[in-house]
Amino acid sequence: RGERAGAAQGGACADDGRRPLASGPAGSSGLSSQELCGAALASVASAVSPSRSGAAASPQGSPAAASASPPLPASRRGPLAEAAASAAASSRCAHAASDPGAVYPTLTLGAPAAHALGFKDGGATAMARKLRACIASREPAERMAAISLAQGYGRRCALLMCHGFAALAASFALVCRTNAERRSAPFFGRLRELGYLFQLETLLSTRGDEWAMLQDTQGVVQMIERVQLMMLPANEDAPDGVALRGGAHMPVLCFAPRELGFRDAARASAAGLKPGVMLRVRPVLLSQGINEEQSVANLMQTHTAEQTALNERALAQLNEFQAAAEALARARGEACFPPELLRQQRELLVRARQLLSSPPDPKNVGLLHATAALTRLLDGGRATLCKSGKDRTAMSITLEHTLLLQRAHGLSEHLASAALTAMRRHGVRRENVRQNTNKRVFAFNWMQQRMLPEAYRPPDGSAKSGAA
Repeated sequence: RGERAGAAQGGACADDGRRPLASGPAGSSGLSSQELCGAALASVASAVSPSRSGAAASPQGSPAAASASPPLPASRRGPLAEAAASAAASSRCAHAASDPGAVYPTLTLGAPAAHALGFKDGGATAMARKLRACIASREPAERMAAISLAQGYGRRCALLMCHGFAALAASFALVCRTNAERRSAPFFGRLRELGYLFQLETLLSTRGDEWAMLQDTQGVVQMIERVQLMMLPANEDAPDGVALRGGAHMPVLCFAPRELGFRDAARASAAGLKPGVMLRVRPVLLSQGINEEQSVANLMQTHTAEQTALNERALAQLNEFQAAAEALARARGEACFPPELLRQQRELLVRARQLLSSPPDPKNVGLLHATAALTRLLDGGRATLCKSGKDRTAMSITLEHTLLLQRAHGLSEHLASAALTAMRRHGVRRENVRQNTNKRVFAFNWMQQRMLPEAYRPPDGSAKSGAA
């Protein structure tokens, strides 16, 4: 119920598919790191087309559940039961306990990377390390190399900003619209106090070009961490609904009230979202490769330690945000975060730590399930991505929404399996694939399907080999 999807090439889209919320290199001057480059680079503003990738923001509605059946014994549980156990909280999701028309905002996109520039020198974080080393060197040749590297790094950052700001704007607008429709004043109060939690989940592998894409995604997260969000007052407007203001060190994404689901600023103020108030962005990046390349990476231990370190940082950030939520609940009372909700958050944090410290499988997808559930309980926005945002991403978000049906609406494992197959065979992700490749099939050959975790495999007849 209520499934909607928009698709576009090279950027994140609004949920109604009208247009990208942000696009192009507007405001890109000064995007190269001042700490690294030392001066603005004129070449940063040169136009470079973003990469082609499937992107969609789809608030996917979930129908009321059918009667639940008793749980299967552990020995007979399928992949769905294992996934549900990873994300289990002992009660239902916030907002959804008795709501058959509950909406769970979901943003998907291709890797926010500089595909047009290639990955010969690695991604943004690798280039930043090389640039620091060149600047620190006393060798004239190294210092000359720094000039060329700084230009390339600046161009890369310009592209990454376009990707990252568009995704952030789409996610924030989508989550605000959903809560505006719910008339959720507590959400907007928490948003003002805690900031906007924006979790990015990647399925990129840790070898080859995808490792460089993950490095670019890390660069995107560092950029959007400096961003402030603001709703425009009544006497100001943004023709496209969103405007980018501020400088390189503190960019501000400004939204018209209608873009956030309100008729005007007065109604937004009544709901708790005050015009002109700056909102902090708190991005969190988790990653777990799931394809055949990750199988090789696990065998060869290629950047797997770096992936674990990245996820450890993400859990620390989620723990910090949840602690702030607890402190806010103590200061403001139970209306802010009910005790039951806080208990579920703590349980999911404990579960996520266990999965990270003792992963049951080299492809630790249980960690993704637990942190996805935790982010939703913390009222955060979620974005899921792979290389192109259409194949692995489709498997991931259809699985996530099936787990939401189980956890929040009591759907039995048997019916959940049928729902998962139906979403993958007939849901909006097939249309997303068609807009990217002109074919309504997922791009997995037989071997690639076998190498995916079982819960991420497409149903028979819905996939064949192909390229984005």
